[in-house]
Order: sequence, then C-alpha cells, then structure tokens
Amino acid sequence: MAGAVRLLSVRIFGAPREGRRELAHALGEAVQLTNVLRDLAEDADLGRLYLPRELLEMHGVPVDTPHAALRHPGLAGACNDLVVVAERRFDEAMALLGAMPRRPPAPARIILVVYRQLLQRLRQRGFTRIAETGQAVEGREALADPAPRAALASWPPSM
Repeated sequence: MAGAVRLLSVRIFGAPREGRRELAHALGEAVQLTNVLRDLAEDADLGRLYLPRELLEMHGVPVDTPHAALRHPGLAGACNDLVVVAERRFDEAMALLGAMPRRPPAPARIILVVYRQLLQRLRQRGFTRIAETGQAVEGREALADPAPRAALASWPPSM
C-alpha cells in the first residue's frame, strides 16, 4: 500500500517519468523511517514498535513489549543504525532529484528538506530515555520549522 501511495505522490508532484519509481521508493522509505524514529514513544503507548526486529536483536533489545524495548540501553544503537539507513535513502533521493532534467518538483524538494532536517534533529537529540521523556514525539516541532524555506531557496540544499 505505501509503495502505491509513494508512486502516486511523485506522479502528482510532477516528477518526470524517468527515475519516478526510484525516487518514490527512496524518498518514501526515508520519510517512513524518519516517522518510525519520531513516533517511538507515541507508538509504544499504543502497544506498537515498528523498529526492525533484526536491529533490535542485533543490539540485544527485548521485543516482548514496546516499553521494555524503549527502556533498554541497546535501543540507541538500533535507532542509530536505522538513522544510517534513512540517511542513505535521503542521499539516493537527493541524487535522483539532482539528475532530473529540470528543476525538481517543489513538493518532493520540500518533503526531502523538512524530513531530512527532522531526522538530523532526532539524531542530535539521541535515542536514550525515550520511554521516560517522550522525546521522540517532540520531533514533530521540526515540521513547523521555518528553516527549510532558506534551504529551498537554492537547490540543492547544503546538508
């Protein structure tokens, strides 16, 4: 389902046919992973945890309950590994946008800039003590940040 929404979105954004599918997958996955990291505490309160089981197991994080996972010291390592994956997908999306024959569509540029900055803020804030503070939810404030306007004024943005 998410893949279909991604493909439809880039088509609506006006992305050229060449590279559209790759852009949809790269940018869509990067945004989805950023949302997973942003919503850790909120999702745990709902009994959900969307971090990849492989990463949790690699860092010794228990998967019996979401709140137990959020309290585990290995959670930061699992989250930081997921940040690396998301950053790589943002890099791929940036390269695809940069290869477009004309200026990339504004919605795709805006999504890339805003969500990449959100991911950077989450990484800087860190992924410890999420269960106690709900700090990952605070990442939503980046979506209202006016700073992306400056980054969009000249393309590509410096990140």
